[in-house]
Amino acid sequence: VSDLESRLRNASSIADSTKQAEIARLTSEFEAKFSQMQRKHETETSELAQKTLANVARVEQQAKTYAAELKSAKEQIAKSAIVATNLENSQRELTKVREKLGATEKKLADFLELYGEERKVLEDSRKIADQLDKIKRRYATSMEFD
Repeated sequence: VSDLESRLRNASSIADSTKQAEIARLTSEFEAKFSQMQRKHETETSELAQKTLANVARVEQQAKTYAAELKSAKEQIAKSAIVATNLENSQRELTKVREKLGATEKKLADFLELYGEERKVLEDSRKIADQLDKIKRRYATSMEFD
């Protein structure tokens, strides 16, 4: 009986240390993946923001250029049909640039929405893991292993 009690204590000790090691491993793994994902999302968000800012700056510069061309075209419209044609072309390009800007803003919004959904999934996973740990502790307590 003493030998069985000793074996039982030894098995319980091994199970506890194995459980703690597994929890530590899973926690470390989760934190590493979460940290990696955060860095990736920060990088992607930063890159997208930089691209968007560059596009906005380019659009603003083009808009300034187009405004100057428009003013000049209005002053010379009676003298030159070529200036009128350039104005029409400039307006089409401005429309295209605005469309591209709208598409870029939509991509950014979609990315931010996806990031929010992924974060929610991670939070839900963490809650489930916490619930599982509570269940394990209750089970261990009910089996008098804790």
